[in-house]
Amino acid sequence: MSLSTLRINTATRSLTPPTLSKPPQVVIPTQSILAPHFGYCTPNPIVVDLTVDNPTVTFVYDDISQCHPGDTTGIELHQAYNTTIKPGPYLIGDQMISRVILKITGYNAVINNPKIVIFYDPSVYDESEISVPLDPIGSGGVVSFTAENGVLTINLEAISGGTNIDIPVTWKFRKYVTPEFTPYPLEALFLNDGGHPLAEANPVDFQGYYRNPNIRKYTDGEYADGIILRHFTPSRYLDPAIDDVETEYVDFTFSVHNLERFIGAFTITDTLPVYPSMENGVESQRTAIFDPTVNPDWVLSADGTTVTYTGNAYNSLNIEIPPLRLRFPPWAMYYYNIQNSVSGVLTPYNKSPFENDMYVSDSVIFSFGEKLSSIGIFDKDIFRPHYQADKPISMTMTMIDTWICPGNCL
Repeated sequence: MSLSTLRINTATRSLTPPTLSKPPQVVIPTQSILAPHFGYCTPNPIVVDLTVDNPTVTFVYDDISQCHPGDTTGIELHQAYNTTIKPGPYLIGDQMISRVILKITGYNAVINNPKIVIFYDPSVYDESEISVPLDPIGSGGVVSFTAENGVLTINLEAISGGTNIDIPVTWKFRKYVTPEFTPYPLEALFLNDGGHPLAEANPVDFQGYYRNPNIRKYTDGEYADGIILRHFTPSRYLDPAIDDVETEYVDFTFSVHNLERFIGAFTITDTLPVYPSMENGVESQRTAIFDPTVNPDWVLSADGTTVTYTGNAYNSLNIEIPPLRLRFPPWAMYYYNIQNSVSGVLTPYNKSPFENDMYVSDSVIFSFGEKLSSIGIFDKDIFRPHYQADKPISMTMTMIDTWICPGNCL
């Protein structure tokens, strides 16, 4: 005879009552603590004396022949998918269907309260979405079901001979907490009146995935390509460029969208843009200036080409990214496309071994232009920005102040 034991320390259950005239006792119902095991009898409830320090309970699993001596070879339980082949990952939150099939032949004993139990992980399977269709009374099918604490119990009508029942079960994964591409098994048993398992089904499992999130980068509060920034001081050398003013910045802000998985740590990396400049008629290429005093949450890379922010969403969708302020002195030239790119790595909270980090990226294109301080003549030259299909375009027509000499001005 094979035995299996489990010890439970009831002292941690906070069941200590006030002083009583007789020793306090509690009944430990086995099926709420221990799962049935195929090939063994399910233990009976046990009464525990709580006056003993650190009481323990030992459950003994006897061989199934001790509680059900009859032949069970004619009882078959099988699990299948609702498709001919195993389906690929489902979008997490979509409906999934498994089937459990009970087939009994050559078995004449009466089972008054037969049950099929399916075990699942309640941390990822949404118990409120589990559903089993009920059959008409007298049809020999499903009369009721419950789903709680990781156990789906399907109650059947009494069985007095052969039967063949095919039961569809509807499932949904819980959004935000279910890891992607991770198999979560469903294990099923057929129980008789005493709660003893007479048949065990093959396991099946489902996997899920999420849509990809995305990040948006804003230039001075606008989410568009082709923004022309005109509020900067013009070059003191009268070059077609801005001047070197320490208090003038371009502000970049960020937001993450379409995120459907709770996140832990994350990193956001911004590539410092390179731009054409002109100083007193001399052109050159320069890199935007990162000032750590106005960007205390960002860290400049060793090679000076990128800055990185490291954050933590602490098991939430709340990806908060501080603004990034960059300077473009000296002398960023007017009407040249400047591209600024950002990328991010989002690590799922309690990431499973099957799950990958989530990657996001975006870029913006903007330019500088002279201030439009007075009415001028329409300039035929229109700035033509780089086009991105998922982002609006800012088309700006440049107005230029023009002074017309009233006479002989030589």
